[in-house]
Amino acid sequence: MKERPILFNAAMVRAILEGRKTQTRRVVKQDLQRLGDGDFYAFDHKGINYRVNARHTTVAAWAQLLQFCPYGQPGNRLWVRETWQYYDWNDEGEPCIRLHADNATTWPEPGNEAWADKLVDVWEFLSRDENYRIDNRARDRRWRPSIHMPRWASRITLEIAGVRVERLNDISENDCIAEGCPGGHGAIPGYGYSATPAEHFRHIWETTGGDWAANPWVWVIEFKPLGKFLA
Repeated sequence: MKERPILFNAAMVRAILEGRKTQTRRVVKQDLQRLGDGDFYAFDHKGINYRVNARHTTVAAWAQLLQFCPYGQPGNRLWVRETWQYYDWNDEGEPCIRLHADNATTWPEPGNEAWADKLVDVWEFLSRDENYRIDNRARDRRWRPSIHMPRWASRITLEIAGVRVERLNDISENDCIAEGCPGGHGAIPGYGYSATPAEHFRHIWETTGGDWAANPWVWVIEFKPLGKFLA
């Protein structure tokens, strides 16, 4: 079973935890070049040229491109990286992890001996007098970026249910909702009206660094959570 990491910000982590988010869109890195005035596009992958038909978005029509999806295929798993910190330690030197999205804490088991050795160094670093004497706890005083979360510290595992490719601006209202963007009053800070799901999604896309006007090709990854989340 292949597993790959994927990053989500705090708002999207909360949406997953609450069952409101079952899709994510990520920009396709392959450069899709349109061939003439038709619906065919070409792209290179490791020096090999492929062609796809943009008129059809079925798995069969896009099979050549979909096989290179960096997030995996249906049945594969994604483990979520989120902002976190070392919050406490037990007598055996195993860490308690706190998650930024909802301040939940958990005592995960480090994955292997290499991590156990690394945790000794982490504990010694956090035990330095200038840190420890604050409240007699060897813990992080700053949140660690999600990109640095190890697999063993992740609390959310997702199973990929479907993968497809489409233009960003082609997202439907139902898919906006599946992205965790239902709209409504207060969905967009400072917006005086009840935002539509499309307006809500566009706001999230742009405020997280995406270019809506560029209308890029995106991977659409549908997923379902596995197991139980923390309380």
